[in-house]
Amino acid sequence: MIRYLRIAGLLVFASMLCLGCGQKRPEGMPDTYPVTITVKVNGVPLEGVEVGAYPLEKNQTQWFGSGLFTDDKGQVKMKSSELDGLIAGEFTLTVKKNILTSDNSGDLYECFIDTSYWRPVTSPLKIKVEPGGKNAFEFDVKKFDPRTFNEANWAMRIKK
Repeated sequence: MIRYLRIAGLLVFASMLCLGCGQKRPEGMPDTYPVTITVKVNGVPLEGVEVGAYPLEKNQTQWFGSGLFTDDKGQVKMKSSELDGLIAGEFTLTVKKNILTSDNSGDLYECFIDTSYWRPVTSPLKIKVEPGGKNAFEFDVKKFDPRTFNEANWAMRIKK
C-alpha cells in the first residue's frame, strides 16, 4: 500500500513540474508578436478558414505561422512554432476553406475562397508584422468560382 502511495505521490509531483513547462521557444527563434487576421468574402466574415503566413525573408522561412480556424467573426490569432504570434517582418498569407464530402463516385470538395489565395506563390495577400504595431489585418477575398477552376491543376473534384 505504501509503495502505491509513493508512486502516486511521484506522479502528482511530476505532473506539477510539467504544469509550469509550457511551450519552449525553439533555439534561434526571434520574438513573436500578437497577430490577428480577419477574413471576409463580399464583406461577410467567413468562419472556418485556414490561414497560413509565410515569411518573405529567405532566412526566416522556418518561422512560418498558421491560424486554424477563423471564428464566427472571421478572425484568427496566428501562431508560430506553437507560440502565440508571428515574428517581425513581411509575410504572404494563404487562406483556404474547403469542406470534404463524399458521394457514390468518391470525394468532393466544396470550396469557398478563390484558388489564387491557396498557395504562397499566387496569393496577393501581404502583411507586415511590427514589434510595436497593432498587427490586426483584415482581408476581403474573392469567392470561389467553379467556372474558372481547373481540376487538372489541383487533382481534386469539386462540388458544383
